Amino acid sequence: MVGSEAAIEGFTAVADWRRPELAPPKDRDFALALGPAIVTLDELDPDGLEAVVRVAGEERVTGSFEGFDWEAARARAADGTTLRPGDLIVGPALYKVDDLTPGNAVELEVEGVGMLTQTVAR
Repeated sequence: MVGSEAAIEGFTAVADWRRPELAPPKDRDFALALGPAIVTLDELDPDGLEAVVRVAGEERVTGSFEGFDWEAARARAADGTTLRPGDLIVGPALYKVDDLTPGNAVELEVEGVGMLTQTVAR
């Protein structure tokens, strides 16, 4: 998350919900969930953050942001625009999770940030 001086000052978990029946980029016009907290750089080292996605308690995806250049992502986002406090810069997706059914609990846990839990509605 962008803070003062257009610098990255915090991190949170981002669940990018998509509608698979729609073609890109329209599949992304669905939902984006954030949370459970914003953790500042003095509390977290973003290099090599680990994450896991669980569906109905079953681990489906694990991944790491090791080697991801957050500063390069910030610079790219700022190219031709003004970044303002509260703007989000989202890192790469871990992986697409398929076979979700209504009622499934989906957990996205990011090391040092916490767990974002949502329930599939339809």
